[in-house]
Amino acid sequence: MTLEGHLNMRARARIAALFLGIAIGLGSPTPLWADRELIVNVNTATEAQLRTLPGIDKVIAGRIVAQRPFKRVNDLLRVDGIGPKVLEKIRPYVKVDGETEPS
Repeated sequence: MTLEGHLNMRARARIAALFLGIAIGLGSPTPLWADRELIVNVNTATEAQLRTLPGIDKVIAGRIVAQRPFKRVNDLLRVDGIGPKVLEKIRPYVKVDGETEPS
């Protein structure tokens, strides 16, 4: 293989990797900005903000919104799909008053 052919293969591989990365990002159930952690007020957060929480998908985020307001973080246990294990995963990232904020 010539040097030119090798360079073309590398360029095509990079382009393919770029498109794959874009496709994965677009198909992601969580927003692309979810890599930063938020402290989420479950009483005022949007569904997109709720989906940044570990183990919270679109369906559970909708259930959280539907069952507002919450007086305590433990009240999230009444949401179908949130049990003690999920609650312990999300506990460091949720609150029931104040603004949603970066951690």
